[in-house]
Amino acid sequence: MTESKQSEPTAWHALSGDESLEHLDSTLDGLDDQEAQRRLNEHGPNQLQQAESRPWWKRLLEQFNNILMLVLIVAAIASLGLGHILDASAIFGVVLIIALIGFFQEGKAEQALESIRQPALSHRGGLADRGVHAGG
Repeated sequence: MTESKQSEPTAWHALSGDESLEHLDSTLDGLDDQEAQRRLNEHGPNQLQQAESRPWWKRLLEQFNNILMLVLIVAAIASLGLGHILDASAIFGVVLIIALIGFFQEGKAEQALESIRQPALSHRGGLADRGVHAGG
């Protein structure tokens, strides 16, 4: 590969099939086993990076780590200090609802990411020596 190909990001969607193959130093027949093994050793397996999983309680506490939530909590404490118990309760209720919505949305997003990861790991493969080889 030339140096310009390595330093500039490639707009893969704008390339033709032949241009993509040329850019990847490949052919329609795929790679021979030696070249496939060399690239595997050089670049590693074709896997999505595993994100660190967070415990549920940490994900919940992180919902309170933004300026809006902190302002609302301070407002609720100030209302409580001034004796406005109903106002403070309403603000704390809103804070709790916002935190729970964010908590559940992040949980669903993490589950969706994990479901995307599993098929990608179990169905990937490659074309080498004119045959399809399953990835591990």
